[in-house]
Amino acid sequence: MRKQGTYPATGMEGPTVPGQTPGARTRAENAQGQLAGANGSVELPAAPNGIPPHTVSCSFAATTDSVGAARRFLLAQLRDPEREGADAVLLMLSELATNAVQHATSDFVVSVSRLPGRGVIRVGVSDTAPGHPVPREPDAEALHGRGLHIVRTLADSWGIEMHQDRPGKTVWFSSRLPSAGASREDELDDLSDHGELAELAVATTSADTGIQGPIAWPLPGVRAVLDSLHDAVVATDARGQIHYVNAAAEEMMGWPQGSLLGRSALELVPDALTGTFRGGFAAFMQAQSNDLLGRRLSTPIRCADGSEIDTDVVLSTFDHPLAGRAVVGIFRPRDDRRLRRWSELTTELLEMLADAPANDPPAERLLSTLGRRLDWDVTTLWALSATQQLVCRHVWTRSPSTAPAFAQEKASDPTSGSEGLPRWVIEHGEPIWVPDLRRDSRFMTEALGRDGLQSAYAFPIRYRGACVGVVKMLSLHGRERDPSVVELMDAVGSHLGELLHASTQASEREQLLEELLEARRRNEFLLLASQVLSEVTDYRDMVERLAQVSVPVLADLCLIDIVDEDGSMRRMAAWHANPSKRSLTEELQDRYTPDASSDHPIVTVMQSGRSMWSDTMSDQFLRQTSRDERHYEILKQLEFTSYITVPLRLRNEQVLGTVTLVSAGSGRRFSERDLGLAEQLAKQVSAVVLRARAYDRERRISHDLQRNLLPDAIPRIDGWDVAARYLPAAVGFEVGGDWYDVVPLGEEKVALVVGDVEGHDLGAAKIMSRLRHALGLLILEEGVPGTALARVNKMSLAGGVERLATALVAVVDTASGVVTFSSAGHPSPVRVGNGQALELPVPPGPPLGVQHCDYKDHEFGLGDGCLVMFTDGLVERRSAHLDERLNLLESSLRTSPSTEPRRVADFVIEAMTSDERSSDDIVVLTARRRQP
Repeated sequence: MRKQGTYPATGMEGPTVPGQTPGARTRAENAQGQLAGANGSVELPAAPNGIPPHTVSCSFAATTDSVGAARRFLLAQLRDPEREGADAVLLMLSELATNAVQHATSDFVVSVSRLPGRGVIRVGVSDTAPGHPVPREPDAEALHGRGLHIVRTLADSWGIEMHQDRPGKTVWFSSRLPSAGASREDELDDLSDHGELAELAVATTSADTGIQGPIAWPLPGVRAVLDSLHDAVVATDARGQIHYVNAAAEEMMGWPQGSLLGRSALELVPDALTGTFRGGFAAFMQAQSNDLLGRRLSTPIRCADGSEIDTDVVLSTFDHPLAGRAVVGIFRPRDDRRLRRWSELTTELLEMLADAPANDPPAERLLSTLGRRLDWDVTTLWALSATQQLVCRHVWTRSPSTAPAFAQEKASDPTSGSEGLPRWVIEHGEPIWVPDLRRDSRFMTEALGRDGLQSAYAFPIRYRGACVGVVKMLSLHGRERDPSVVELMDAVGSHLGELLHASTQASEREQLLEELLEARRRNEFLLLASQVLSEVTDYRDMVERLAQVSVPVLADLCLIDIVDEDGSMRRMAAWHANPSKRSLTEELQDRYTPDASSDHPIVTVMQSGRSMWSDTMSDQFLRQTSRDERHYEILKQLEFTSYITVPLRLRNEQVLGTVTLVSAGSGRRFSERDLGLAEQLAKQVSAVVLRARAYDRERRISHDLQRNLLPDAIPRIDGWDVAARYLPAAVGFEVGGDWYDVVPLGEEKVALVVGDVEGHDLGAAKIMSRLRHALGLLILEEGVPGTALARVNKMSLAGGVERLATALVAVVDTASGVVTFSSAGHPSPVRVGNGQALELPVPPGPPLGVQHCDYKDHEFGLGDGCLVMFTDGLVERRSAHLDERLNLLESSLRTSPSTEPRRVADFVIEAMTSDERSSDDIVVLTARRRQP
């Protein structure tokens, strides 16, 4: 990974980049061109605040695992991964990384750039494959092919840059991630202090709208309407800086296209009036807003050549959630009476559209404005459905008593009347004016006659030249054709089409996002479930972890009920996403497993094998499924709202349990779509549970076998307490080779043995069993540990044992407390007492079966201390040096709260495995003179 303050040269090929308008593309390209040096990259100039642009890049191999790694890399670069829009950024990167792996099949580089200011992020994915990818409209039935379509849909801007100096390309996108609590105006003010880099940020964030400046208004649909108006429109921010001018304004004042952008509105004020703005534009607007806003004012304005023209102007202001305060002026030459009507309509349309988001076209308000301003009694909006059927989407009437039969007809059947005027306009693609409906049987209907509607006008709504809808207006009075209305509606029709199309696109986008979020939820759960399977070996722990990873991804509460192999039902797991409600959840798990004889949904699903769900859980339902009043109180406190219960099946379709997802606190309502997702996940969970159950069974059998090879019980030793602990390895279910033994040698002597055979299989277990019994007999015969070990070693050499084995033998004189040790390659024991833990150094001889040798005996006095003998599984870890682990053992034993053998054995195992379970078996054998 490399982190530096430079941007790599882009090597763009050609002037057009998908996802940007030409103006924004040129601005971004020019700014970026200033950053590119002859050697491919150059350090950027420091920003005024000393903060350089932040760029991080990382290379990834062409494997499927790299997609997840790339997501984690990007997630680490986000300042606030929970902020709005972060999910979309991660999703787009996943799609581009997947394309690089599946289609480019080459290693790829992910670069993340944050420009000065807050919230602007640019992500690029570079590969070395030839060819220029082309986004295509995804096939609804296809499982792939949505990558570039998703990026095109979600990104603020995006592009494909072909490398000029090397093979391959870079696919990039930019997105704005708003900071919590920061206004758009604050963020843009911060950007404005960074010169050319700020311009690049602005060009990136404004690429979709084509606006040359930090203001994000007007939105695309509104902008399209304003661009075609005959009235001059000028928009500024609160300080008077011009951010939008339509073509009519530039033509009226003689300014070249785009030359007014970024200038101060005071440049349009004649010299004679400049004294009025001594305190600045913002102060003037604040002081005079009550007298200026919404009124038609007569004022001269200055043209580009210094001349002045008299105009009528209407000023409006509004606060936009992204753009902040905007001031909009609508101008027309004072002597142009013909356009007065247009100006009034334009003013109201502007006021209506100013705060309307592009994905929520205000159709009903549009119809109301058209009806009132143009003096129609009824206005309707017709649109083509997916099956190309004309449907009445909205109806506006001047009052509730106006055309009640017509309104009722459309409410009960939105397609009624579609074959009249709307169908004619769609087929001909032209407007039609009908002065007298009573004389034209083609367009007269029974409802129109009952309501007394006499005249009609319908015009097409166009999008990219195609007719996508119709606006039909009706009057209670006869109206002859009005050319000015026809001209105005002809101009507005195409822009209404933009808005109608935006609404359709927004709906499709919402559906796409919903599908992607569902896929993300499913994949996130499956990933977490897979991690549980790989990390957890205990069956019960695995089931509990599955419940934990299910929330809050799938629900607020997850319950897993399993039918044991003996036929009994157990609630294996219950987990709530809210920690404050987990005590109630534990009570629900411990006390209220569903009664197998009841009609509880869980029992019903287990019996029928069919899923059940409900988007509501009424009080009556909760009482019916409660076993007592306390049970009902728990369900109410957990705020049970909605549930899904799906069966977990064996391969023979037998139900082995259920997974129940509950909305408990968030207010979420499950739908049929959630049911389908839950059933898909249940198949995966069933397989996981089956594998875990089989694993647990095999592991339990192997560990039972291991324990059967060890002593059944520790014999009673007069005056002494002896304890032994055996802990199987954390992973695997093979039989191990660790053992211990306690062999009485007479009235005042006892032999303590711990040993370890290399390997974890039946071979190791067989050798361990042979050595244990042989060593026990030889110690009983010899009474001296070194001699017994020497004879066992000879036996191992003669038998050709190929496994290394170690052993530590201690013969305890129970009267004096003197212990004689001999070691065959085994760790030395430890004595614990009086707050101390001291190693008893027993020099080890060779492991058994390696070479002929004599084993030395070493005596130590035990006193009142507790003897601790152990196998190497207690101290050995791959992640730590043995000396460090031995020091940890001694320091842990020094803090033991007791020297009683059983408590010491339990304490030392807990202390040495608290951070990491051993991959080897562990044996601990402890002994101490019984205290009076």
